[in-house]
Amino acid sequence: MTTKDTKIIDLNLFSGSSELLRQSVGGFYNATDVGKVYFEQSEINTDHARPMQIQSAESGEFSIASEAILPSIKYANRLHGNPSDTDTMSDEDWKTFIIGGQFANKSYTGVLNNATYADHYNTSPLPYLPREVINTDNQASLSITTEYYNYYPRFQNTVAALDTELQAPNFYLLDESLFAHAETPGSSISKYEYRSIKNYF
Repeated sequence: MTTKDTKIIDLNLFSGSSELLRQSVGGFYNATDVGKVYFEQSEINTDHARPMQIQSAESGEFSIASEAILPSIKYANRLHGNPSDTDTMSDEDWKTFIIGGQFANKSYTGVLNNATYADHYNTSPLPYLPREVINTDNQASLSITTEYYNYYPRFQNTVAALDTELQAPNFYLLDESLFAHAETPGSSISKYEYRSIKNYF
């Protein structure tokens, strides 16, 4: 089987995204004019970085909402300024740099916002699709079709009301015991039923 090396990267991990803190301290992906993706290391912990260091709490608040499948972990971070940074005039100047706004004759966009971001990066060999091997020596090894066996209105309505798809249950993080199936050969809809996960749909 002919495969292609594939990188799957969250868009906010790229330069120019709305993830302000990452844009400020660095540590993001970029692309050349010919489409080659490369990673730019963060300048954090260097003498000219601003902020200079990010410190995370040792432990966080762990909770699982009754209506959620995945746990939620919250923990605090502290941004350390650079003591040799002569551009920062005072604590109020530093605060304005963090949250954004105007201080004296300086205007800051801020480095924090209330959005939720993921940091998923994955590399995997994937088969070529038929349309990708036209006029090449590669052979197609995958053909995809879609069959929608069941419609789950409760799940669809819940997901439609979320602020972002990142809040939806992630299939890859669910416990495998939820997907134990029972054969239902008499069903006119699907051969299998996933009874352990029905309550989530």
